Amino acid sequence: LSEANKLQQTMPPAAEWLLDNEYMLESAARDVQKNLPLKFYKELPSLSSGKLKGLPRIYSLARHLVFHTDMRLDEESILAFIESYQTTNPLSIGELWVVPQMLRCVLLEGIAQIASRTMDDLREHEMADFWANRLITANRRDPNYVFSIMSELSKSRKDPSHYFATQLIDYLYDEGNVLGAVQSWLERTFHKNTAELGQQVTSRQTKDQLSIGNAFG
Repeated sequence: LSEANKLQQTMPPAAEWLLDNEYMLESAARDVQKNLPLKFYKELPSLSSGKLKGLPRIYSLARHLVFHTDMRLDEESILAFIESYQTTNPLSIGELWVVPQMLRCVLLEGIAQIASRTMDDLREHEMADFWANRLITANRRDPNYVFSIMSELSKSRKDPSHYFATQLIDYLYDEGNVLGAVQSWLERTFHKNTAELGQQVTSRQTKDQLSIGNAFG
């Protein structure tokens, strides 16, 4: 993302949070490494079943709290959650002591997931640029070439992402016949119109931007 930013490439909205707050990620990771010794971690009560089997119970609780609140945490919500849980399942002193580090771990994981999606969007943006340029060039040389390029495109991108689709449409906005051919292909592929695809992408990116803002907060 840093390299793409230096090249002044178009960046997904969440990228700005990542680039501006890299030092916070490093600081939080160092804090966990310093204050959560491996020996102590291994002694925490672990789960005996489920998807998180073998991992600390307090980690599972931290995940539930962080993702239930869309990564927005404050002292009041943390205390209320822990107190509510302990009405039926008391936590050990060690588990209570490690709550801050577990919350940091889960927030880092959540940020990493958004960072991964942001990188995927960046790559899909580059691929949309590549195919749009091929289609535009073919159309200007001989419109009949467009069918050949469309055939290549449909074979190489049998399962295009929503983001790739919306970026391709944006690139071809003023390209008339090419735009129509691409829209038809995408609507057959997704079984929905391109306006809906755009709304879904915008909604997902807005949610990621809100979540990552909460996490850094």
